[in-house]
Amino acid sequence: MPRWMPVYEDDMTHWLWDNAQRYQWWLEIRFRAAKTPGMRYVGDTNIRIRVTYGEWPVTIAYLGTRWHADERAVISFLEALEEDGLITRRKNGLVTVISVCGFEKYCFNMQNNGKAPLPEGSVDIEYEMQNPEHDTPLGCISDETQIEKHYATRSDTADETQSRTRPYLHKRKEIKELLIDGKREREKDFLEKLKKSESTLEGMAMSLHCELSDLLAVADDFSNATITTEDWHPTFSAFKKHFLNWARMRIKNQKMKYPKRINPQEAISQMRDAAEGRLHPIADLTKIDAYKQFFLGCAKKVCPGYVVRDDQRKILNDIVHWALKDYHGNLDPDRGLLLWGDIGTGKSTLLRVVRQFCNEVHPPRDGMRYWFRMTNVIDICAEFSDESRDGGYYALQTYITSSRQAFDELGSETIPTGRWGNFENVMQYVLQRRYDLRDNQFTHATTNLSLQQLSQVYSPRIYDRCKEMHNFILPLVTILIINLIHILRRTNSVLLEKL
Repeated sequence: MPRWMPVYEDDMTHWLWDNAQRYQWWLEIRFRAAKTPGMRYVGDTNIRIRVTYGEWPVTIAYLGTRWHADERAVISFLEALEEDGLITRRKNGLVTVISVCGFEKYCFNMQNNGKAPLPEGSVDIEYEMQNPEHDTPLGCISDETQIEKHYATRSDTADETQSRTRPYLHKRKEIKELLIDGKREREKDFLEKLKKSESTLEGMAMSLHCELSDLLAVADDFSNATITTEDWHPTFSAFKKHFLNWARMRIKNQKMKYPKRINPQEAISQMRDAAEGRLHPIADLTKIDAYKQFFLGCAKKVCPGYVVRDDQRKILNDIVHWALKDYHGNLDPDRGLLLWGDIGTGKSTLLRVVRQFCNEVHPPRDGMRYWFRMTNVIDICAEFSDESRDGGYYALQTYITSSRQAFDELGSETIPTGRWGNFENVMQYVLQRRYDLRDNQFTHATTNLSLQQLSQVYSPRIYDRCKEMHNFILPLVTILIINLIHILRRTNSVLLEKL
């Protein structure tokens, strides 16, 4: 005979009820938990493990396959259940044993074909009507007094069940309140930590094109909003990311609501000063040798074992002139850098040296020093594939709108990247969006791909965009090889014409 488990009315007010898939997972955990202690198989393996009442031994990979979900989503779901006091977990190697808290609430005595036990002297009317061949004749329950007595005993049984579950529900409520208090204090600690981190706030202000005072003005509002809506953050990194996106929308709405009045004379003067400053370097180029030595000092600061090879001297000389905004040099100061080279040639290190050098020699702008963020493209694609509300295209806005951004190891990411069944060439999308905003942004990158491979991976259109946004920095040996290939092709074409 089939067994059954009760579904309580309180479930309708629980957060699981609003998500049919998550609620189905929760029901399966309850149904598959052990009704009696003993040996149980772990998932679909041949491993057996001893469990107690209300436990279910599984592996995360088995749950992901069974529920058709990513393993990170499974782990996040189990953590949410554990925080809510519904389950506890213990690990034994790769095996996770899930224990349902208060399992007796969901599992009545399984005697009497899975029904709740009947008191002595009472008769199960439903069973007698469905089984007329039973030894007890129907006439023995025809008395109305006996039927009323039977329903009274069933009502008493329901009251006893509620009295047993009421303390558990009260305890679970107390645990939930304690967890909420702890999360509330954690949010306040995150806010204080953010206010004390000047470098983080300066980077955010640079990304949002605003003042530090504007960020500090909305920081308290953000914290109060998250606490009121119980929108908790598990880590300080998640808190910073949410605050940056929230502040971007808040400041944008304020600017639209209270637009700044433009003084024509002041605007013309600022444009004239900007044009004059653009055409002049930021340093005295007669002291270029001193700046080159200072560049080597910054390289030693970033990487104490940094060594300049002979084939790099011309490249580093061009980069120093670019960093000092020398418009008569070989590189355009209004474009970013795209460093190409084989694995282990020091592309990422060189870009960090450039960042350190520019931070030292560039004058502060709006009270902030020159800086740009370096992010591996694999991490960007991982943020895009995040199945929470912080993933997807929402996670890419930081990398699209940042005034200065460097992408490390371009081309090493998974192409395309999937999220909820939708696939996207993430870096192709980001580069296209940054191209649209190129007038107010600098984009740097490092890659192992050749120029032809870049065109194949990100389409010829994006390759053409990259030529407008970047100065292509190629090793001297590579440049010689490219020139040699062009000479050979030209020679072969001449020979073919003569033949």
